[in-house]
Amino acid sequence: MRIPERFFLNAYSAAIRLYPDTFRWRYHAQMLDAVHHTYLEQKTLREDLSLAFALVGDTACGVVREHARRTGPLRSGYLLAFALLFSALQVVAAISYERYLQMAVGCHPSMRVNKMVAEAAVQPANITLSLGGMHTEIATPDWLAGGDSFAAMYNAHGEPLASDATLHGVMPHPPQGIFSAMRTNALSRETWQPEAGIRMFLVGQRLPDGSFVLAGRSLLDADAREARFQNGMAALWILMAATIFTLMLRPRPRRPISPPHKDANTA
Repeated sequence: MRIPERFFLNAYSAAIRLYPDTFRWRYHAQMLDAVHHTYLEQKTLREDLSLAFALVGDTACGVVREHARRTGPLRSGYLLAFALLFSALQVVAAISYERYLQMAVGCHPSMRVNKMVAEAAVQPANITLSLGGMHTEIATPDWLAGGDSFAAMYNAHGEPLASDATLHGVMPHPPQGIFSAMRTNALSRETWQPEAGIRMFLVGQRLPDGSFVLAGRSLLDADAREARFQNGMAALWILMAATIFTLMLRPRPRRPISPPHKDANTA
């Protein structure tokens, strides 16, 4: 999933309105064309987010610079409009990054579920055999911080039949609500926190015979990355708000009072 190009062009076109009129009339088309070509060269959501941050930073610096060159202090309306646009871009970036992390975390569990569903179509017993080997303990720092996933099979009542991992020595046993979701949806994606410090992203599917296959991966690394991202966004917003507040409170220079015009007939 990527951010639509239309969003970039519309948002940047609105941001260009913050520039002085003479600058906007001269460079508006060129600036939009540059964003268009940059977007076409990108392939991933991460590159789209980098482009969004770059545009916000360049616009902030450029608006302040061009207004300072031409008209002195910025108008309050321009500053407030930029604050709203900046905040909207941050919300879009936060939502997009959260979805990107969910897709990244759920990729490997989804592949394992698809594999087990394919095996069940041929011979259901193959799943229990493949899961009956060595068992990995989930409640360990290495597994929680790593990128491995576990897989398990459950009967129609949600009781574990086989798993390649254990949670404190027993097979993982999610609550019945997760199995209810799998009965409703063809492919269910849920989060499960069996205890403090352990949170997992689960992907599950119901098999034709009523049993369930499920795979899960730790969210510890994804949660840490999302927290760092949100902290960075909060720091940027505070910096933006402080800059705008300072500019709005900055005293405007007074125009010099011209001497009264003398009538040529009076002497």
